Amino acid sequence: MTRFYFVFPPRRRWHLQGKHLTRRVDTIVLNPTIRDALLEDARAFDTKSALRWYTSHGLPYRRCYLFYGPPGTGKSSFIRALAGILKRSIAFFQCAHNKLNDQILADAFRDCPSQSILVLEGAWGGRLLGRRRRCARSGAGGGAWGYAGRLVATWQAHPLE
Repeated sequence: MTRFYFVFPPRRRWHLQGKHLTRRVDTIVLNPTIRDALLEDARAFDTKSALRWYTSHGLPYRRCYLFYGPPGTGKSSFIRALAGILKRSIAFFQCAHNKLNDQILADAFRDCPSQSILVLEGAWGGRLLGRRRRCARSGAGGGAWGYAGRLVATWQAHPLE
């Protein structure tokens, strides 16, 4: 069973929305070469030796994935399967909400349930990218994206141009 958490900008707290059966990775239509490479990368990241390597090299211990494709092509299904394999929860954050502000964003990243894959929905529509650039310039929220062990996934309909 995989736990699903949601936070919507007007409410600043993560809420457990329920548990769902874990999706089996062999039920997802995806090129096996790509699937296996993603699984191998995520499994390698999710180890104590990877944490030691990142720490010894002074790098933030995080991994981010961007999935793209039209609706119904398996992006969210793959994230569900990945969460099951890594025994992690999934935390969905709705980035396109009109009440989103810097404080809500920082709080959501800081308070994200531990051992979860943070899924940013609508992140690449411009609102979050522009906000991230402002935060980086001001120094605010600079570390929010990368708490130790954080896996971040997001998706969109088309590849970035």
